[in-house]
Amino acid sequence: MPAPPPAPPAPPAPPAPLREGRPLNVRVELAISESGSGAPAARKTVVAVVGDGFNGSVREQGVQTTGPNDRPFVSPLNFDAHPVILANEKIRLAVHDSVPVESAQAQERQVNTDIRQNLTLILDSANRS
Repeated sequence: MPAPPPAPPAPPAPPAPLREGRPLNVRVELAISESGSGAPAARKTVVAVVGDGFNGSVREQGVQTTGPNDRPFVSPLNFDAHPVILANEKIRLAVHDSVPVESAQAQERQVNTDIRQNLTLILDSANRS
């Protein structure tokens, strides 16, 4: 008597459902403070309101001059935020920012710095509305 045919393989497991974000917005504030050259500190706050699980971005560009004969300094600001509200009510926040900083002139040379950060943080929810 012949052997019975082998059992068919089990069907593959269905893919995991996509995570649906909660219908909540997260307000993310980036505060920038610059000081130096004896001038008072300059403070700027950039705000992005982003839905849970979505990406938000701010793009801004300013032009600064210190005198009529000085070369203008173009100052772009890039800020991205991706918040995810976790099951334990904490917020996982991925933030990417880029801010150029103009330094004082040194011996006929302008020195500029570009600060870039990529951070992923776990935060307590500050408040809920």
